[in-house]
Amino acid sequence: MADTQSDQNIQVVHGTNGGYRQHLKSRTRACLACSDANARYQRARKILTGKVTTANLPITTVAALLEPGVDVPALLAEALTGEVLDAIEIRVAQLKGQADA
Repeated sequence: MADTQSDQNIQVVHGTNGGYRQHLKSRTRACLACSDANARYQRARKILTGKVTTANLPITTVAALLEPGVDVPALLAEALTGEVLDAIEIRVAQLKGQADA
């Protein structure tokens, strides 16, 4: 959850990519929540632009995917962040559109 705090008179909304950029602007060390948000944003951006074509999943998730009757969407939602899942869905749609053209 995003948390607002003033760092050196600059409003930082923690837990967001914007908050991460504000940390950089104020030359303060980014908090974990903002660093995580930036990592998710960068990962999603790279998926959308095609710079990343793989998704890293923990081995336990891969093993669970092989189990019969597993709820694949729920398992992937648990393993990946919303931004990354959204980016994957959009990128797959883009690739399908290119293949259909």
